[in-house]
Amino acid sequence: YAVHKASQDALKSTQIMPTFTRSWINLGHSLRFLRKYDEAIECYKVVATIQIDRSDEMKEQIRKKKEAHRAQKT
Repeated sequence: YAVHKASQDALKSTQIMPTFTRSWINLGHSLRFLRKYDEAIECYKVVATIQIDRSDEMKEQIRKKKEAHRAQKT
């Protein structure tokens, strides 16, 4: 029962905050414990996608800051 409740709570959390990776990880862990391996893998894939998107955003921010810094020097 506790794991079912945990998975329901994690699912609700992913719906409220879809880019909060901890919720997806918790949901994946709960599903894995319930032996729903394919569903758990999908949750972990969501986490990877979110992390890649954030990485790309950070790289773009760094690039813009470097450009702004170079412009200030000239």
